[in-house]
Amino acid sequence: MKKIVIFFRGEVAMHFKYLDNFVRVIKDLKYSLHVMFHSGSTPPKSMFNKLLTYEFIDLSSVPDVRARVDEICSKEAIERIFVFHDEDVYTACLCREDNNIVGLRPAAGIHFRDKNVMQQRAKELGLKTPHCCVPHTRATLDEFAGQHGYPIIIKPYDGYGCGNTFKVETPEQLEEIWKKIRNERHDYRVEAYIHGVQYFIDSLVQNGETVFDNLSQYTYNIIDYKESGQHQGVITLGQGENTEQRDILAQCRHLLNHFGMHTGVAHTEFYLTDDGEIYFGESAARCGGGPIISLINHAYGFDLVEQWVRLDLNEEAHITQDYTTSFGAEYLSTLVTGSITQISDSDAIRALPSVLEAEVWAQKGDVLKEAEHCYEVLGYYICHGDDFAGVAQKFRNIREAFQIQVGN
Repeated sequence: MKKIVIFFRGEVAMHFKYLDNFVRVIKDLKYSLHVMFHSGSTPPKSMFNKLLTYEFIDLSSVPDVRARVDEICSKEAIERIFVFHDEDVYTACLCREDNNIVGLRPAAGIHFRDKNVMQQRAKELGLKTPHCCVPHTRATLDEFAGQHGYPIIIKPYDGYGCGNTFKVETPEQLEEIWKKIRNERHDYRVEAYIHGVQYFIDSLVQNGETVFDNLSQYTYNIIDYKESGQHQGVITLGQGENTEQRDILAQCRHLLNHFGMHTGVAHTEFYLTDDGEIYFGESAARCGGGPIISLINHAYGFDLVEQWVRLDLNEEAHITQDYTTSFGAEYLSTLVTGSITQISDSDAIRALPSVLEAEVWAQKGDVLKEAEHCYEVLGYYICHGDDFAGVAQKFRNIREAFQIQVGN
């Protein structure tokens, strides 16, 4: 039987929900599946009953992963390697090249992982990108801030989920952040902060052509997930509602084509300033995070994971661009910390008007700590409305109904 390998990191409940979708599709298509779980993952026990072969390995140890894939390939042929997580994209590229497996290879895959390469290539393709530098010295940072003004963004060159990403607004803050990064300074890059609306596109590509893409808008800049006190929300816009939004979609297709993605899935971010200028943010060769897969399912009537797998395996796909109304997803989150003494449950959220889907993972007795990544949340819900403004209003109503209290 033809074998598929997946590298999988499970950090929150939703990750395992999508792995379950993946396992179902692979089984339906009559492929054998081998799951390489990251050693820090904690799959639900029910997952193991659905898997014939799996193992735990430190996916962060690239030499170990490459050696293990080599070992598997010495005994049987691997048709494809799939990944869900940013950190595994380039490792999979190396393993494919090592063993001549179809799919994204390092020459193209690096565009989706190394933000220095990513931004430079986008600039070569004619896209506007934020002013940037590498923080070689403290003087480099001072000069950059003096030239472009505060705030500035300091982020890992290969980061994800806003982890170890800093929005620096004053010289005093810069001094504190410099103390944190100075010993690993070349793992970071610095960007000018883009004031504007943040968008993202979820795309499916086959034979170098985009066969599906959906534009969505964040309800606020995701970099502010710690400071804003707001829930992180996204609202679908289909193929855009104005010239600027449609231009963002066109730039995304151009980018993916020239980044070298032959067949696969991508999640790409752009910014639109008040002056109408479009800036490329970043792109990842993976499905959109959080509830985005479920959001697309509600908006378009198909499972993004399933159609991605079908396209990659040259199976018949069932993709539609039909789009009639707006759908939104919002995380349930809080800035407070401490032990939960009271919290609304999933049933209470699902019972609210316009809610299509909801999950609350936190429960009474859980201890809340400050989030280190933007996806570290309490749950989510999906709703619909007539347009962007209608969904945003539904967000406010549902958010007010979500109750949480903590104690010491």
